[in-house]
Amino acid sequence: MPKPSKQDSISLKSSNSSVFLEEGQFENLEEEHEDCISLSSDLTRVQSVILDYKQFKAARTIQRYYHGWLVRENYRKLLKSAIIIQKWWRRFEAQRNLLYVAESALQSAVLAHYEKSATLIQTLYRGWWSRKHIFDLTMLKSVQIMLAKDLIHSLLKYLHATKNSEMLPGIYTIRDSSICLETLEELMATFGFRYYNAHACYKMKETLSMVAQSRKVFTSTSYFTDVPYPGFNDRGFCGPRQHSTMTMNAKDQEHYELIHIFLTGSRKMGMTTAKIEQKIANLAEENRLNMLIKRDNKKKSFIKRIYLDMKNWHYSNGDPILPISLFKNSEMPAVLESAKKTLESIFGELEPCVCPTNKEISYLLNYLNDS
Repeated sequence: MPKPSKQDSISLKSSNSSVFLEEGQFENLEEEHEDCISLSSDLTRVQSVILDYKQFKAARTIQRYYHGWLVRENYRKLLKSAIIIQKWWRRFEAQRNLLYVAESALQSAVLAHYEKSATLIQTLYRGWWSRKHIFDLTMLKSVQIMLAKDLIHSLLKYLHATKNSEMLPGIYTIRDSSICLETLEELMATFGFRYYNAHACYKMKETLSMVAQSRKVFTSTSYFTDVPYPGFNDRGFCGPRQHSTMTMNAKDQEHYELIHIFLTGSRKMGMTTAKIEQKIANLAEENRLNMLIKRDNKKKSFIKRIYLDMKNWHYSNGDPILPISLFKNSEMPAVLESAKKTLESIFGELEPCVCPTNKEISYLLNYLNDS
């Protein structure tokens, strides 16, 4: 293939790139082109083939990396576009369903409030009806007064009889009388409602004042109401909220019941805790006794093992070291003492321990240091 001339290459480059070169730039371009032609003319065919192969491999590597970057960039743009589309679609769906969701939530809140109000009204009515027809406090008070009068008359009668019979009055006089004892038990059974008797009028007045206040609030709600919720204070009808702190008062019925339940639970808890602590103490004492028994058994087992081994002590000729008559005694201390005396008579006085004393150790250390 004929090589392109200088004019052809320059015209080809200028036509492809559409760049107008100045005179100085054109001269530099000619010099570079001459250097390239001289470099390619100096190479042999093998070198030129190797150079072409390297250039081809470099071009392929560049194309591969460029294609990879192009694909990753395209994927990133597609992913970003998909995320944007999904975000705006979710926003559109949320805005379209906002009214439906708000309406459903509002209806649920209204129904829940009405149900709670109905339950509260039913509870209050049942309590009022039961207090009026079942736990009639006025009738209960009259019954208590009547029973107290009967008890006083009965006691006066039996005290008069006791005085005439010259006997000392006491609990046995009441216990022997079936009528007096029965009257006393009935009177004591009614004392459980003494708290309700004291607060019956107070609760009635409190209920009436609450109803009157509710009616007054209802008449003033022509433009504003708290049902089902107060809403925004756009017209300024809402007053400043008063956050009250709850205090436990034993005179209040609800607080009294709460305190009574709490104290009852505390007593039960205390009794349960005391029982658990007593069980733990008993288990600890039992474990301590078991440990002492095990320790004593270990000592006894050690002595028993020595006792059995002493029966098998023999000389080299097979004769026993300790006589068999020594083991006929049933008491272990006596057997051990006899065995000790027998061994001392045979082997001499027995040393209690062969360990060196502190004096001997210091003597050995001084001897080693001097040497």
